[in-house]
Amino acid sequence: MKKIVLCVLSFLLLISAGCTRAETVFREFIVFQDTGSIVRTLAKPQNVLRDGITARVKIVSKEKEEKMYQYPYSVYYIQIVDDYHGGEKFDSETVYSILFVGTPEKQMYRQPPLEIGREYVVLNLMTENPQERTFEASYWFEINTVDGEEFIYPYFLDCSGFDSKIPIENEKENEIYRKKRHDDILQYLKKNRIENPTFDYKFKIEDFLAEFRGIS
Repeated sequence: MKKIVLCVLSFLLLISAGCTRAETVFREFIVFQDTGSIVRTLAKPQNVLRDGITARVKIVSKEKEEKMYQYPYSVYYIQIVDDYHGGEKFDSETVYSILFVGTPEKQMYRQPPLEIGREYVVLNLMTENPQERTFEASYWFEINTVDGEEFIYPYFLDCSGFDSKIPIENEKENEIYRKKRHDDILQYLKKNRIENPTFDYKFKIEDFLAEFRGIS
């Protein structure tokens, strides 16, 4: 009887391990054509387009099919939570679509896939974008609350020159890829001896926006 129980437990553990592997979809990072590497120089805020607006968005869902241009893209569906311009530019009830560089299987290094139900800050949404037209990809910020205060964290912008920057001193808070949220990626980083990238700086949204709008 004891042997039967042990066999059953072993079988269940094997099934469990198999299920865990099946849920792991990440395979590799995008290699950029201009660098021949997964690493790319971070854009500076003064060099990105500023003819749109900055908005806080909620990720509603993701399209199953992926797009292929120069690099693979995902299409996410979003709602505008706050456009930081008095709420007059967008209908908060409308669902829009937006391009995002990378897919769950093939991602851009230091920019994890967006999470359904989570809110982010995104730069440069076009104010005259009709609902049926997909927003083009832009720059994304993660949102986190630390000690009851909300901050934004840039994925692919070098904001080290901003006076409003706040250095991140907590090691876990600083990591872009985190345990439980990105276990498959962390495993890949460790196996391939790739550094877990860091945010380095965080911002209060109102301070960042004031400085971003003031760039000449």
